Amino acid sequence: MPKRVISIMVLIIMLSTLTGCWGREELNEIAIVHTLTIDKEENNNIRVTVEISQTVPQGQAPSGLRGNPVYLSEVGETIFDIARKLSANTSRTLIWGHISGIVFSKEVAQEGLKKHFDILTRLRHFRNMTNVYITDGKAKDILSADVPLQKLTSIGLTGLIKAQKSNASTKRVTQMQVFQTLTNDYNDLTIPALHVYKHPTTEKLNLRVGGMYVFAQDKLISYMDGEKTKSYLRAINESKEAEETLHSQEKTKSFSFENTHNSAKIIPHLQNGIPSVTIELHAEFDVAEVQKETKIDPEQLEKWKDQLNDSLKEQMMAFIAYTKKNKVDLIGIKEIVHRKYPKQWKDLEKDWDKIYPEIQFQVVVKSKIEHTFLLL
Repeated sequence: MPKRVISIMVLIIMLSTLTGCWGREELNEIAIVHTLTIDKEENNNIRVTVEISQTVPQGQAPSGLRGNPVYLSEVGETIFDIARKLSANTSRTLIWGHISGIVFSKEVAQEGLKKHFDILTRLRHFRNMTNVYITDGKAKDILSADVPLQKLTSIGLTGLIKAQKSNASTKRVTQMQVFQTLTNDYNDLTIPALHVYKHPTTEKLNLRVGGMYVFAQDKLISYMDGEKTKSYLRAINESKEAEETLHSQEKTKSFSFENTHNSAKIIPHLQNGIPSVTIELHAEFDVAEVQKETKIDPEQLEKWKDQLNDSLKEQMMAFIAYTKKNKVDLIGIKEIVHRKYPKQWKDLEKDWDKIYPEIQFQVVVKSKIEHTFLLL
């Protein structure tokens, strides 16, 4: 018998012994964790509350998510410790690899996040791209809030953070980004703020995302509102689709503009051992709305450009003043100075916390109005 035929027969016999997958779990034996919240408890403990969904196999109607989400909660010293306790509270195997949102209470954040993220990055089941938030109240309360058109809080949070691109009031921050920022020494950390509020009409609890919590290394410093966050995102080239509104001198007319493109260039200078910084900001706008009849001609466009330049410069200077007051380097000035002046950096590094608040910033804004889309 030819060797080729023998080899094929042996292969067929070997394959016939492989009757299934090792370590498999049926859909009706697992529960998927979607959201994880962390609150402070007594005696240096934390409370972890998770939002989970049950799944059903195809062929059982309805397939996929069945009913309302289920919530589990436990108290312990670490996230790893609590994860083991949670697993013992359910007959199903908890699947942690689909978590899309981790929410810390402000109280937990004030005591430092590095110890928690050191554990999270070591747990192989947690995804590095999971979104991170901080809320000013109890983190577990966000699971009771209503998210219109969504059954799972995790899906609602993902939609909310994506929607903020239209007003640049916050930005997405992932688990890995938090860990990397906490372990480097070149810029300080920001995490999006999550707010629970009562809807004025339905009186139900709702969620919104806006502004950011600011850290100096691992220490929570303050909350940065949406207006300053917009300038922060412009400075780091992450601002998209922001909106700007101008008013006539008589305050009788309003003009809205869509900020379609931004580019920022940060240029450090060093003279006699004293650093200074120039921020060059280029912004492109489309005219979005004009209240009352206004003649749009080249002269009017020039006036609007000058006003936009002044407005953006004023906003950027307010953001810089905020960082200097709180002694937080959010846009990485330290790293930029270090790269351009590596030799002089040795003398600057040891006193940087004192030097940064004294740095002179110059902001240069060049706006351009690309389209009007108006027949006036």
